[in-house]
Amino acid sequence: MVLWALAEPPVVDASYGLFSLFSTFEPFFRTVSWILGGAVGIYLILLTIRVYNERLKVQILKDIRYDLDQLNIHFGVRHSVHRPHFFKKFFHGLFRLFSGKRGGR
Repeated sequence: MVLWALAEPPVVDASYGLFSLFSTFEPFFRTVSWILGGAVGIYLILLTIRVYNERLKVQILKDIRYDLDQLNIHFGVRHSVHRPHFFKKFFHGLFRLFSGKRGGR
């Protein structure tokens, strides 16, 4: 019976093998995560700055358009409020078609 007890295979813990494998590659994973994290972080910061600058540009362009509209209203020139809508354009085109008037506006 003593021989039978000695013949048992040794118990090997599978998690120890995975832990040793992970500890071997841990410095590599840490370096890769720092590099990728830094690159993604810089990309997000630059993207945020770009969106902020584009919004500022749009706001400036809206202000310029408003100023031009006010000047055009003051001097009696057509402005963005006078833009004809779809139905107005459509009926104006039909009227011009049946009235026989040709040419530009």
